[in-house]
Amino acid sequence: MERGDLSLTAPAQSAADCAAPHPFPDIPALCAAIRRGDESAVRSLHALYHNRLSRYALVITRGNEAIAADAVQNTFLKALRYLRPVTDEQALWAWLARACRSSASDESRRTRRYSAVLARLAGLFSPPDPTPPEDSESIWQSALQHALADLPDSDRALLDDRYTHRRSLASIASASGSSERAIEGRLARLRHHLRQSILRNLASRPHEF
Repeated sequence: MERGDLSLTAPAQSAADCAAPHPFPDIPALCAAIRRGDESAVRSLHALYHNRLSRYALVITRGNEAIAADAVQNTFLKALRYLRPVTDEQALWAWLARACRSSASDESRRTRRYSAVLARLAGLFSPPDPTPPEDSESIWQSALQHALADLPDSDRALLDDRYTHRRSLASIASASGSSERAIEGRLARLRHHLRQSILRNLASRPHEF
């Protein structure tokens, strides 16, 4: 079965937007003929929906022409094997669009698996990296140290008292002349600042893990 021209643009954004402007005059008869394997019915289905399915597939695959073409072809193959009787053109298009989405998803997963296999094979023939990446714990610790180094001495001292020496909020508040609630609020702001600083640090690193 020919794939046809897939160079069409995809202005539509949903299955409904791609609905056929010229419905088949007798949809139940078409479906019944396809289920019987009638060659003329298969050609009619292909002629009616190939271009619209191609545009729709390009939309849902974000312009990946290879995956879109395979998805459309597999949609017609599914129709030959699994198409159930439907009553009108809208129901037929909904079935085809659903089958196309499923096929596109299957093709995307297959492509990702194939790419992963190729990457592993390439690794077998690549020289070993003389500087292996850090383990995830070292990366987190490094990011934390950078975040702590950017804090004022008084903030680092507060964090050290609370989380290293395990001093109670009451003890810290008494020593600093503040209330426990004020100390707790300050610690909450410091934790939030550290989280944001760590995330920025990790985002700036190469994807090592």
